[in-house]
Amino acid sequence: MFDVLKNFFSRIIGIKVLSITVLGPLASGKSTLNLKLGRLSAYTGETRIPGEELGRVVLKIKNKTIVIVKGLDIGGSEESSIIHLKKQIESSQLIFFVFDSFIFFSHEQDKNRALGFLKKIISLSDVNKRFLIVGSHFDLFQKDISLNLNSKKEFEKKLEDQIFSMFQGRKHDIILCDLNSEKSISEIKNLLLKK
Repeated sequence: MFDVLKNFFSRIIGIKVLSITVLGPLASGKSTLNLKLGRLSAYTGETRIPGEELGRVVLKIKNKTIVIVKGLDIGGSEESSIIHLKKQIESSQLIFFVFDSFIFFSHEQDKNRALGFLKKIISLSDVNKRFLIVGSHFDLFQKDISLNLNSKKEFEKKLEDQIFSMFQGRKHDIILCDLNSEKSISEIKNLLLKK
């Protein structure tokens, strides 16, 4: 069904169609990101497996129209079924991996858990999948001076150095952000247009 929809929009109307899935650990901002990208219904605070069907959203970005076809909202717990993860990954062109960057950079155990989850997702995907790595809660760094925040770009480079070998040439982008900031959401939407 997705291929029929994609062919219709791209050939007949000239609109880009992109299927996505949003994955990551518990409480990382997956549902917030889905809401900010035009989720069809408000987040209720509970995500079930296999989750809620998120539907299609039409976005206008930089004078271009893009149709986002979303999969299911899958919880980020350890119980997340490999079958559901694999199905979502296979049906998506772009995989969002959302994690809490504040916890990632300040707690070694949480960093290792997030990296393990990302490695599992990458292992379930083929080499043609594109990834958008979204570190949420980056705004909290500004409130905690003990973390010696020098620059956002410096932290993005530090993250890239830690995950680069996992991707083995796969396309990926990294953004550290505040998912409640319109500027951050705009940056994420602009990355959707990237080839």
